[in-house]
Amino acid sequence: MGAAKSNPLAITAKGPGRFDSAYQAEVEADLGLHHSVAFERVTGWPVHGTYVGDEAIRFHNEDGHVSVFDVRGIMTAAQHGDSVIQPLVMRGNWPRSAVSPDGHLAIGCTCMGEEGIAEARIALDEDRLARAQAAIRANKVYLNLTPTRAEPRFSASALRRYAFGQCVVFAEALARVRDLTPVAMLPTGIADWAHIEPDQMQHSAVLHPDGELEDVWGKAPAARIAARYGITQWNLSEDAHRAMIDDGIAHRPEVIDEINAAELVIRAQAGAMAD
Repeated sequence: MGAAKSNPLAITAKGPGRFDSAYQAEVEADLGLHHSVAFERVTGWPVHGTYVGDEAIRFHNEDGHVSVFDVRGIMTAAQHGDSVIQPLVMRGNWPRSAVSPDGHLAIGCTCMGEEGIAEARIALDEDRLARAQAAIRANKVYLNLTPTRAEPRFSASALRRYAFGQCVVFAEALARVRDLTPVAMLPTGIADWAHIEPDQMQHSAVLHPDGELEDVWGKAPAARIAARYGITQWNLSEDAHRAMIDDGIAHRPEVIDEINAAELVIRAQAGAMAD
């Protein structure tokens, strides 16, 4: 299993962990919709949807690191983009509404969760979901390669809001609730695929006494969180986080309300876990 963990795609796409061809064909026929919702129900990893303009072209699941869970295998986001998404995008004949003002296709991937599927009013068939859950549970090799999603498990809407744009707000709120130290992860090195400079990216989280960090995706080694954003080298700074909070409040007093709202989300999730 060690080789599979270093290259999961090899074993799940061609080895004993692959889903059978008939099931794969059924999943491909509905863009992965029922499989991804069933996978979320089984594992907790949320459904993600890739869209071109307003049209969904693929549903899959992702963890808080760099792994994508697709009926074709477990792979990195880059592998999934190259082997699954790109061929779908290259089919051509997209309407003008799918083209952005700069002339490029408007392609985006969003964390939806089953809640987002319902909000988008995408119909689900419970019989198909039951069959999909049975197929997923029967694939022990695939499930053994799938990491367990830790608690607390915040909703997809919280992941969308706090994993990127409002990570600083979430870290500040989490620090208050847990009595931990909020820190900014300041990149000094960025992976080529991120297509940004180190000074264009920073991420906030809370620092645990054991050296691990925690953000909306949960507690993890700093390297695991950094990899999600393409950060290859970094420094942690409590002062930088504090400066961002102070500057944010100075320019946008509503940041105080946003911190309070994040704190309510965190406390509500803790209460749900306790029930």
